[in-house]
Amino acid sequence: MLNPVAKDMLPRVRIQLTTEENAWLSAGFDAIRSSNDAVNELLNISVGVKRKIKSAVSLDELPLCEASEIVRIILLIDTLLCHSNLPISQLVKDYYQYGDSQEKCALIKGLFLLDSEGLAVNTAVRASRCNSVDEFAALALHNPYPSTHFEVLNFNQLVLKALHQGLNIENVIGLQSRSNDVLNNMCFSYVIEQALAERIPPASIWSAIQVNALEAEHKAVFSQYARHFAARDEAHKQGLERLIESQAIEDVTI
Repeated sequence: MLNPVAKDMLPRVRIQLTTEENAWLSAGFDAIRSSNDAVNELLNISVGVKRKIKSAVSLDELPLCEASEIVRIILLIDTLLCHSNLPISQLVKDYYQYGDSQEKCALIKGLFLLDSEGLAVNTAVRASRCNSVDEFAALALHNPYPSTHFEVLNFNQLVLKALHQGLNIENVIGLQSRSNDVLNNMCFSYVIEQALAERIPPASIWSAIQVNALEAEHKAVFSQYARHFAARDEAHKQGLERLIESQAIEDVTI
C-alpha cells in the first residue's frame, strides 16, 4: 500500500518542471498506463529520466533526493496507481533487479512511500547485502524503511555493516527505538576488535551502545576501551562524553 502522502506528490513535482519536461513525463505516464507489461515500460522510461529532466526538483518528503530520483519515484508511484493488480513486492523486485545503480538508489530511497506495509521487505533485505556503498547508504541512512519493517536480525546486520563501511550510524533512523541487547553487544565487540587491530571505528558507534545492557564481560572492560578511544580521537571523546551524560554513567571517567 502506498503511503498516503505519495498520491499528493505529483502536482508538486509538475510545477517545478518545464513545459517540455512535463510533456515528456505525461507521455511516459500514458505509456505505462496503456502497457500490458507495466514494469518493462516503466524501466524503459526510467532510463531516460536523467537525460530528460534537467530542472531542480525538491520535495519535503525526499529532502536528500536529487531531481532524477524524485521523478523515478513518481513514476513508480504512478505505476502502482494505474496497475492496482500489480503486487508491490513484484514491482520492487523487478525494478531493483533490472535497474541500474542510480535507479536502485532511487527505489530504495522511495520505499517508505511505495510500501507502507513492508510487503517488499525481502528485496530491501537483499539490498542491504549489496556491494555498492551508494546503494547500501541509500537504505541504511536517512531512511525509515529498515527500522519500520526489518526483523531484528536484519536490522542489527544493517547497523553493523554500516559501521564496517565507515558510515555515521547516527543517521540510521530508528537506531534508538530498535536498540536491543544483541546489537549493543555486537557493537561493543566491534569496538574491541578495532582496538586490538589498532584501528578507529566510526565515532558514532557509541550511539548504538547502552552500557547497562552490555554483557558482564563487556561491561567489565567498557572503561578500558572508552579511555583507549577517547585518548586517540576527539570525535570518540565527544561521543563518549555524550554517552556518559545521557546514560548517567557514574563509574566511568575518560
